[in-house]
Amino acid sequence: MSALLSFAGWSFVPNLASGFLHNGLSQLFPASMAAPGTVRYARDRRIIYVVVVLSYLAYTLYSAFLSIEPNYYNYLLVPIDVEEKQLRRAFRRVSTLHHPDKGGDEALFTSLRAMYDTLSNPITRFAYDRFGPQASTWPRATLLSDQLYRGLMSSVPFYVGSAFFISVLGYVQNSQAIYWRMFTLLTLACVNFMIVTSSRILPICRILLPRMVQFQQTSLLQSVCVTILIAISQVGPMLFPPQQNSLSNEAVLTDMAVLAKLCNAEASQALQMNHLPFPRGNTKTAELYQKTAEWMVQARIDQDPEVAAVRQQLLNPANSHG
Repeated sequence: MSALLSFAGWSFVPNLASGFLHNGLSQLFPASMAAPGTVRYARDRRIIYVVVVLSYLAYTLYSAFLSIEPNYYNYLLVPIDVEEKQLRRAFRRVSTLHHPDKGGDEALFTSLRAMYDTLSNPITRFAYDRFGPQASTWPRATLLSDQLYRGLMSSVPFYVGSAFFISVLGYVQNSQAIYWRMFTLLTLACVNFMIVTSSRILPICRILLPRMVQFQQTSLLQSVCVTILIAISQVGPMLFPPQQNSLSNEAVLTDMAVLAKLCNAEASQALQMNHLPFPRGNTKTAELYQKTAEWMVQARIDQDPEVAAVRQQLLNPANSHG
C-alpha cells in the first residue's frame, strides 16, 4: 500500500506543485516571467518542475529514513554488536524498570522479554538481524542456512513485483530506459544479497548507518532505490525533452517523395539545357541528323571484309596484277 501511495504521490504532486509555483511566480513577478507559449516559458516551466521533483525527492528520502522503526537493540538500549553477557545485564536492568510486580507495563515487559529471547539465541538473532521481526514467526531451525533460505525467499516478491512494475512503466512510456532500470534493480538485488549473507555488517554501512542492522539497511536501500528510479522517470523527459523536429514515418516518406520530384525536375531541366544548341524545327538540326546517319551507314559498309578487299585492289592496282 505504501508503494502505491508513493507512486500516486509522484504522479500528481510534482505537476500540481510546479504549476502552482509557476503561476505564483508569474503573479509576483509579471515583468520578469515569459508569456505562455514561448520558448522561455517552456524552459522556465521545466526548471521549476525539476526543482520541485528534486525537493520532493529529498523529502521522500528523509521520510523513508525517519520511517525506519527502532530495532530490538534500541529497545534494550544496547549496541548492535553487543555480546551475550552485556545483553543479559542490559535486560536485567530494563526488566527491573518495567517489571509488572514493580508497577511496570505488562505488555511492554512481555515484548522486551521476547526481544531478549530472540537476541540471546544465535540462530534467531542471525535471522532477525538480516530479515527483521518476521523471522521471529518462522519455525525454529537448528541451521543458519535454513533461516537464510527462508529470508531470501521472503524477499523474492519485492524483486518480482519491482521488475513487473518497471516493465509496465517502460511499456507505457515507450522508453529505452527500461534496460537501465532493470540493471539498477539487479544491482540492488546483488547488494542486498551481499548484505544479508555477510557475517558482519559491511564497513560502509557501519559508517553511514551505525545504529541499523542489516534488515533496516536493506529496507532503506530498497526505498531509496525505488524512489530514485521514479524520480529519474519524472525528471528525465524534462531534462532531455524529445526533439521537436523529429519526424514520423509518414513525414519521412512525404519528404522523400518531394525530394524525388525535385530531382526529376532538375534532371529534366538539365536535359533541356544540353539540347539548347539544337532547337526543334531548325534545318541545321535535320541536316546534322542526316549526315550522322549517312556516316554511320558508311562506317558499317567500310567494316565489311569484301568491301575492304575491293578498296585495297583499287588503291594498289600494280600489286593486284602481279
